[in-house]
Amino acid sequence: VPSVGPSSDRVPGSLLGSAPMPAQPLWEQRFRAPTRTLPAWGPAAPDRVVLMSDEQGSFQAYAWEPGSDPVRRTDEPVGVSLATVSADGSSVVWFSDPTGDESGRWLAVPFEGGNPVDLSPGAPVGCPEGLSLGRELALAVLADRDGFAVYVSEDGGAAKEIHRHPDVIGISDSELHV
Repeated sequence: VPSVGPSSDRVPGSLLGSAPMPAQPLWEQRFRAPTRTLPAWGPAAPDRVVLMSDEQGSFQAYAWEPGSDPVRRTDEPVGVSLATVSADGSSVVWFSDPTGDESGRWLAVPFEGGNPVDLSPGAPVGCPEGLSLGRELALAVLADRDGFAVYVSEDGGAAKEIHRHPDVIGISDSELHV
């Protein structure tokens, strides 16, 4: 009668004395490999870079100075799809979409870490259609149910709607297209 119960001759990694479990297939290892995006850097601070990576699950924004390891600066529940660095390199900037419905706001956190601030305080949440950052001004285009609006904030002050249109408005390569 064969014995039942723990056996000292069991192969590690096997289930109840069966053959070892197969390793994860190569195609699945590739599919699950972490991804890093191309970096973005500010013209006044080329040594300060922002990139996104999904190495901890969902895509998040990371601050990176070459020669060091990237440091995670966001903790968005459904991840980050848009991130950059401020013009002077002082902040990590991203579009915060906490529910994944493509509606949110632009936030910034100091490159070294800290509490995030709204780049367009007072502007309604909306779908991101572009962002242009200067040393003193932040210009954001947000889409909502009423169309597209351009908001400008000076030195972190309340955002002012300066243009609205029912058709598409966007920012591309730091140029406003109306």
